[in-house]
Amino acid sequence: MNGTEDCTLINWIKTSNDGWKATVSGVEYLIEWHNNRYYLYRGPEREQIDSNKSLLLLKWIAECL
Repeated sequence: MNGTEDCTLINWIKTSNDGWKATVSGVEYLIEWHNNRYYLYRGPEREQIDSNKSLLLLKWIAECL
């Protein structure tokens, strides 16, 4: 590495139904709370990627995909 990493800040926006959405590398991600878990979805077709009780973990996963 040359010390000039490209680091882009991901802006997560709270939705009207208490979920979270963000666009990462041109792909929209959505996180929603259902049945005591957060669920991570990708794209307009809402493909489920993962679920977890940790919102921060799912945000990190979306940012690393």
